Amino acid sequence: MHKLPSRGWGPWREEFYSLHSKSTSIEADHDYKFGIWHNVWIGTISNAIYDRWPNVWRWVTNLPPLHRRATRKLQKFFPNLR
Repeated sequence: MHKLPSRGWGPWREEFYSLHSKSTSIEADHDYKFGIWHNVWIGTISNAIYDRWPNVWRWVTNLPPLHRRATRKLQKFFPNLR
């Protein structure tokens, strides 16, 4: 199993989620350029909200400011994403 790289400490701790589909490509990406750093605490809170209230989570996540921010991050890797 491939261990996720992490950086930071406490509430600033982040894990890297790779967008590669092959594990050999993930291991070869030493500069962590093809993926996204995600805050661990925010992810834990987001997962808890989704488990309890999935419709609220979908509504908040798809609000225009959050949707635009997520789309901008991914457009770096997928230029035709809308």
